[in-house]
Amino acid sequence: MNNGPLVLIGLALTLALTLFALVIGPHLQFGDQEPVTIDETGISYPAVRAAEVVQGADVYRAHGCQYCHTRQLRSSTMGHDIARGWGARRTVARDYIRDQPVML
Repeated sequence: MNNGPLVLIGLALTLALTLFALVIGPHLQFGDQEPVTIDETGISYPAVRAAEVVQGADVYRAHGCQYCHTRQLRSSTMGHDIARGWGARRTVARDYIRDQPVML
């Protein structure tokens, strides 16, 4: 076991690189996003949510509804959401900047 310190250094380096790749790197890319104003309409995006929406999200979170209602189990023949007409575009990180905590 002459290589003990070398193995320990390798494990620490692996842990540090993993932490940077999975936590710090994405935070540096997306952590400082701000709402933007759309020039054509003058509306801020994403919009501030109505009080009823915020209250509904609190109830959803308090009752643990996300444990069942976030599962994406579908038949392979169903296709993706946009093909089924469930939205005009894919979501982006800016869609969730006003959510605390983020509920996908």
